[in-house]
Amino acid sequence: MNSSNTQITDRALALLRREIAATKIGPGETVALVYFSEYVDRDRKTLDGFRPGYGAMAWRADQMHDWRVAQLPDGTTLPFFARFKMATDTRYSIDIASDAFGLFSIDPIPLPLGRSASLG
Repeated sequence: MNSSNTQITDRALALLRREIAATKIGPGETVALVYFSEYVDRDRKTLDGFRPGYGAMAWRADQMHDWRVAQLPDGTTLPFFARFKMATDTRYSIDIASDAFGLFSIDPIPLPLGRSASLG
């Protein structure tokens, strides 16, 4: 997926900027969105309010060979590993999945009835 077919909601962008600013980045790392399917306490119980989603974290840049890239409105590029096959002719939206846990959703944007998926 190229960066031109993603968009981000204003509220998700504000949260994402806070999450990126709070992420410690080491040598050879960059901030990326990584999918979290669960978050449990020591008793293996899902924490209240948790919903699966993508979280901002430091990731080694040399380990992102097949990752997708979203471009934020300020031009920042953000790599992420898609949890599903993403079509190049479909638009996607980044939104908040869990504000309490700083997680994001990346979902296809439904097309109006009768419209083709072409971005052209």
